[in-house]
Amino acid sequence: MPGQKEITVKTGDLLFVYGTLRVGEAKDLSRMEGSTPGGKTRINGKLFNLGWFPGVKLTEGATLSFLPGEPTVTGDVFEIGTTKLVERLDRYEGYPSLY
Repeated sequence: MPGQKEITVKTGDLLFVYGTLRVGEAKDLSRMEGSTPGGKTRINGKLFNLGWFPGVKLTEGATLSFLPGEPTVTGDVFEIGTTKLVERLDRYEGYPSLY
């Protein structure tokens, strides 16, 4: 997306998911080889309906520290264990055209 900083996901990174990749959802990331579930968590931000997929806008000033009293989005955290998983997620998310 224009004006967005490109982020490269690599093995060992932690990934926050909030849609169909959540545990128990249609594309549950815990069922994919190379992912290690880290548990349920939340981030400061708002969830938006962008048509056929959701989007999150982080709260301004949000960092890794949680800001009490601000809107939150609940999701799951996974550790990325293989480059094959990164490639699979890139295809699923439509990278680089969408994300």
